[in-house]
Amino acid sequence: MLPLKESLQYLKGFPLAEYLVITSKDFDKKALEKLGFPLWLKISSSEHKAKLGGVVKCNNLEELTSSVNSLSKKFPFPLIIQKDFKGIEIMLGINQDPTFGKIIVFGSGGSNVEVFKDLSFLVCPTTKEELEKSFQELKIYKSLKEKNSRISELIKLIEKISNLKIKEADFNPIIVNSKEVKIIDTRIEL
Repeated sequence: MLPLKESLQYLKGFPLAEYLVITSKDFDKKALEKLGFPLWLKISSSEHKAKLGGVVKCNNLEELTSSVNSLSKKFPFPLIIQKDFKGIEIMLGINQDPTFGKIIVFGSGGSNVEVFKDLSFLVCPTTKEELEKSFQELKIYKSLKEKNSRISELIKLIEKISNLKIKEADFNPIIVNSKEVKIIDTRIEL
């Protein structure tokens, strides 16, 4: 799996949460004005960043500077500073199945993946119609509809991702709200 930085670079042109890559403790603080607070500071790892303790929410510059100092003692640079987004968390995974070939799994994301097990599986490549039908069968679909979320944009994104030439991927979360859909975190194996 590629580390976060390289995974985000591979997805150039996709709807990514705005981010900055920092390579030292002396990062460009003026560039943060474009992102605004709160922000997320993440390690650029191919492992599960949160389980490693490599994800920190920062509400102001003082917290960010302190977190950069702290994380950089445990993990190598680069670090990723990412804009915070609110909305419903969706997960999307791609795996190689010995029987079916490339499959895609999607549903309730973030920490809810293990809690709700609200997931759908499809063989790739998939179509917009198959995705719409599968989404309507998920428990999270009701919440997406109630919050007037950008379901059609989300489905287009998942269809586009399902057609990428990748072996394996973990997109968790993808945030969807009434204004936009953003890929927040990802790990990709080419």
